[in-house]
Amino acid sequence: MLRTLYRTVDGERRIIHGHLSKYEVAALKQEGWRVDKPQVNRHGIPIGRVV
Repeated sequence: MLRTLYRTVDGERRIIHGHLSKYEVAALKQEGWRVDKPQVNRHGIPIGRVV
């Protein structure tokens, strides 16, 4: 399944995108990666910027 993981490192957003197994996703989550999109709430509405 295609997954996109996000992480902020030294003030820059890093992205991993690809076919990751659930075990790989679990390992990356323990390292601080997030599955959700940054600057978007749980309903998919952008937050923290003027529209």
